[in-house]
Amino acid sequence: MITDHLPHPSSSVSAAGGPAPALAHRVLELMPWAVLVLDRQGELKLVNPQATRLLGRPAHELVGRLLAPLVPASFPAGLRQALLEAPGAAGSVTGEFFLPDCQEWIAMSTQPAEAEVLVYWQDITQQREQHRQYLALADNIPDVITRWDADLRLRYANPALQARTGLSAAALIGKTLAEMEVPGANLEHFTKKLQCVFDTGEPQTHYNQYTTPAGEQHFYSRLVPEFVDGRVHRVLVIARDITELKQAEDELRVSKDLLEAVFNSSVLALYALRSVRDAAGRIVDFDIVLANAAANEMAGCQASSLRMLALWPHAKVQDMFDKLVETAETGQRLDTEQYYEGDGTPAWYRWTAVQMSGGVVATVKDITSRKSTELQLSHANERLNAIFEAVPVQLGYYRAVRNKRGQLVDLRSDTLNQTMVERLGMPSGGSGQLMSEQLPGLQKLPIWQRITEVLETGRPQRLELYHDFGFAKMWFDASYTRLDDGIISASLDITDRKASEQALRDSKDLLHAIFNATLDSLEVLTSVRDAAGALVDFEWVLTNEAAHRLLQRTNLVGQRLLVQQADLQLSGVFARFRHVVEQQQPSDFEHHYVTDGAEVWFHVSAAPLGDGLVVTWHDITARKRATAELLRLQLAQQQQLANAVLDAQEVERRRIAESLHNGLGQLLYAAQLHLDQLSATAGASAFAEGKRKAVKMLTTAIAQTRTLSHQLLPTILQDFGLAVAIRAICQDFNSAPLRLHCTAGALPPLSPSLALAVYRMAQELVNNIAKHADATEAHLQLTAHDGWLELQVSDNGRGFDPAQPRKAGMGLNALHDRVKLLDGQLYLASSPERGTLIRIRVPSAPLPPAPLSA
Repeated sequence: MITDHLPHPSSSVSAAGGPAPALAHRVLELMPWAVLVLDRQGELKLVNPQATRLLGRPAHELVGRLLAPLVPASFPAGLRQALLEAPGAAGSVTGEFFLPDCQEWIAMSTQPAEAEVLVYWQDITQQREQHRQYLALADNIPDVITRWDADLRLRYANPALQARTGLSAAALIGKTLAEMEVPGANLEHFTKKLQCVFDTGEPQTHYNQYTTPAGEQHFYSRLVPEFVDGRVHRVLVIARDITELKQAEDELRVSKDLLEAVFNSSVLALYALRSVRDAAGRIVDFDIVLANAAANEMAGCQASSLRMLALWPHAKVQDMFDKLVETAETGQRLDTEQYYEGDGTPAWYRWTAVQMSGGVVATVKDITSRKSTELQLSHANERLNAIFEAVPVQLGYYRAVRNKRGQLVDLRSDTLNQTMVERLGMPSGGSGQLMSEQLPGLQKLPIWQRITEVLETGRPQRLELYHDFGFAKMWFDASYTRLDDGIISASLDITDRKASEQALRDSKDLLHAIFNATLDSLEVLTSVRDAAGALVDFEWVLTNEAAHRLLQRTNLVGQRLLVQQADLQLSGVFARFRHVVEQQQPSDFEHHYVTDGAEVWFHVSAAPLGDGLVVTWHDITARKRATAELLRLQLAQQQQLANAVLDAQEVERRRIAESLHNGLGQLLYAAQLHLDQLSATAGASAFAEGKRKAVKMLTTAIAQTRTLSHQLLPTILQDFGLAVAIRAICQDFNSAPLRLHCTAGALPPLSPSLALAVYRMAQELVNNIAKHADATEAHLQLTAHDGWLELQVSDNGRGFDPAQPRKAGMGLNALHDRVKLLDGQLYLASSPERGTLIRIRVPSAPLPPAPLSA
C-alpha cells in the first residue's frame, strides 16, 4: 500500500540519497492544492493542510475514517457525488464546484492506483472570477467576440455580434458558417483560418467583409486558441486574448508508494535540496538530492546529484539563492515569483519552499504563460482605458439608486470618460453625480422609461434623443446596456448630423420644387435587365409634373417604359436610351411624335445616371412650325423666282420669234424673189449672179435658223398641252438611225411655267441623245402619280462617266439647276458603252407646303 511507504516526519534523509519519512508530509504541505488519499473503501489515509481547511476539520478527525460522513453539508451535491464515486472509479473523476462556506471554486481531479486514490482540489476561484469579469467585459465592449468548437460550430457570441451585424446570436449558436449561409468567399477563407488554429495551435489573423442591414462592414479578426489538456479545445475570435491557463496536472503515474506518486506525478518541478556549508557553517550551495520528472524536464537533464548553483547559476545574483538559504535557516515558508534569465531565455517562475531537516523542499512552477497573459491583460486594460478616454463617444457607467422598496429612483455616475465630463460641463472626474442632475427632469423624459426597461429586462436599448441643456440644444445617438445593478451609457453627439439632415431635407424640398416647376418633362429611369444582364427595358424612378401632363398619367413610378410607350421601340428612341447607358455617353436628338392627329416635336436630352439615365423632353413644336413656315416662304420665293426666270425666257423667245419673222423670213422671201427671176433664157453671167445671191441669202437664213433653233416658242405646248408637245418631240427626232419611243399618259392640270420647264428639259435631253449619244434606240416617258411628274429618258448609246468633268453649256449643269429650282429630284445612271438613264421628278403642283397641323 502507498501509505506503508510514507516516511516518518522525524526521519532524516538516508545516506543513499532517498527522502526522509518526513519528506512526504513536507511535500504535501508544500503543495498549493488540497490533497487527499483514499483507499478503495473510501477511508481517508492522508490529507494535507489545504484539504483540512476546506473540509473544516483537523487532520486527526479525518485520517482513518470514511470520507462520506465527514463531507460538510454545505458541499454541493455534485462534489459529494464525485467524492463517493472516486474510490470505486477505474478512471479519473473531474469537475468544478463552488464551496459556499469559503466562497471558493475548486477543480477536482483524481488519480487512481491499485489500492488507493489520490484526490486533488485546485483553487480556481481567481480563474473563475477572471472568467466572469471577462464575460462582463466581452458583453459590453464594442468588439465582436465569438468562440468556436472543434466542429467549427459557434458556441458563444457577445451582444456586439447582433449590434454590428443585425444577426441574432441565439439563432446562430450551434451552427457552422455554412449553416449560417455565409457567402462563399468568406466561408472558405474564415474556415481555413479557423481550422488552421485547431490544427497548429498557432494564432491567426483574418480580414473579412459582411453585408449587414447597416451596409457594407469590414472586420479584422484575431483567432486565438484555447487549450485543454494540451489540445485546442476552442478558438476565441476578435477578442483580447484572455487564454485560460492550461491545466497543470498530467496523468499521474501509477506508483507503489505515495511519495513516488505525489512526487513524480506533479506537474510542478519538485526538488529536495540538502544544504552545503563551508568551514564556518555558512550555506554556500545546495545538493539536489531528489528531483521529479517535471524538474528534470525543466532542467533539460537529470537534475539529481547536481548542485543548485550549477543548475541555476544566476540564482545567487538574482537573490533567489539567498531566499532559499533564509528558509533553510529560519524555517520561514517561501512563496515568491521570480524573473529569471539564466540561459538567455527570459522566464517567470513561482518558487515555494519549506524547511526540511538539513535543507529545503522546493517547488518551481513555470508561470511564464500566466505572466505573459497577465501582462497582455494589463496592456489590454491599458489600451481599453486609452480607447475609453480617446473615443469621441461619451462613455460612462452609472449605478442604480433605489429606494427602500428597491424601486429605481435615479442613477449615480461611477466612471465617466473625459468626453462625457467635458460635454456635460462637470468637474474633473464627474463621478458620484446623479444623472438627474446631469439631465434635469430625467424622470419625465422618454429616456427614463428606456433606462428602466434596460435595468429590469437586461435587454440593451439604442435610440436618438434630444435634450436642452440650457446652454445648448443637442441630439445624441445613445445606447444603454446593463452591467450588475447599473448601466453602461454610450452616447455620440449627432447634433451636427441632425442639422445636416435637416439641411438635406430642405435642399430636397427645394430641388423637388424646382424639379416640378420646370416646363420641360423630366424623367429618371433605371435599367431593367434580363437574367443574362442584357438591358431590355427601363423603369420610371422619378417624374415631374410636366411629365405627368405630357403622358397624361401620374402613376408612372415603378412602371415599365416600353409597356407604357411601345412606340419608342419602333421609333428608335429606346435604342438611343440604351446606348446612353451602355456607353455612358450623353445624347441629344429630336423626336417627331404624332398623337390624336396632332404632330409634336421634342428635343430630347439623355444623360447617364448609374445604371439608368435622366431624360429631358423639351417641346420644340413651335420652333419647328416657325422653321417650316420660314421654309415655305423661302420655297415660295424660290418658285416665284423660277417663274420670273421662265417668264423672262419666254419674253425673250417671243422677241426671237419676231426676229425670225422680220429677219429670217425676209431673207427667205428675198431669196425666193431672186430664184423666181432666174430663167434659162438669162445670160450665163446673170444666172450665175442671181444664183449666187440666192445661195448667200439661204446660207444666212440657215445660220440664223440654227442660232434661233433653241429659242423658238413651242406654240404646240400652248395649243395642245404638255403630253401632245412631248409626243411631237418624238416625231421630230424619230428618224434613221435613231428610233425614239414615246409614252405620255394623262396629266393633271399644270401651270404654264411648269409645263414649259418640263417641255424644255425633255427637248434638251432628246436633242443631246441625237447629237452626242450615237444611239440607235431611245425611250422618252412622262407620267404623273402621287403629286409628282416623272420624266424618264434612256438610250443605248455610248454613255459616259458621270464622275468626269464635262464642258459647260446647255448640258447636265443647266439641267440640275432647272430641277433644283423646281424643288425636284434628278437621278442619272450611265457608264461607257452601256447607255444612259436620266429620271427627273418634280412636284406636279409646285405650291408652298402647308404648315404643320395644330
